[in-house]
Amino acid sequence: MGKYGGELWDAAERDGRIKPGRGPNFTKRVLPDLAPLLRKDALDQGIPRSAVDRSDRPTRGVLIPPEEGGPFPERLGPCGWSSEDPGEFQWDIVTRGRAHWLLARDAVATGWLAAAMHGLPHWADSEPVVFFSTHTRRSARSRFGAKFRTPPADLVTVRPDPLFPELRSVDAATAAVQCLSSVMRGKKTW
Repeated sequence: MGKYGGELWDAAERDGRIKPGRGPNFTKRVLPDLAPLLRKDALDQGIPRSAVDRSDRPTRGVLIPPEEGGPFPERLGPCGWSSEDPGEFQWDIVTRGRAHWLLARDAVATGWLAAAMHGLPHWADSEPVVFFSTHTRRSARSRFGAKFRTPPADLVTVRPDPLFPELRSVDAATAAVQCLSSVMRGKKTW
């Protein structure tokens, strides 16, 4: 499995990107430090148009500025990095969720996205992004876009993302129930 730790792991703990709790380190997700930006905000910040045009776009109007290490950042894990396959998606579910949330700031993360934001390290990255939203929004027709659902009346929310503190999510217990429900209905398989 490899050994966890080192400067990058310690920095992630200091930044609050690793949720505290019991269990060995390989059971913990390190939230990515990638911050998607609205395209217009990137241009307003003075990022050159050539860099904006080269940036990856997880969704329309949102970009992820290129990193110095290469075009595809890896997730922190054993021996410093993990190359868990996100399936057909280029980005992990938290990065995709952040990008879609920039376009729908009233939305609340739910399901596998919420579970990943609470620290679930496996299984979520190959799932689409799902939000609760009180505004009427059309869900994406493809797996790559965000899906929107009507929230229940007794929705309990928390703010687990230190990089995007305004991004709300269902609590960990609700996320666990939603994920288990998708497995029991046969919508999530391994």
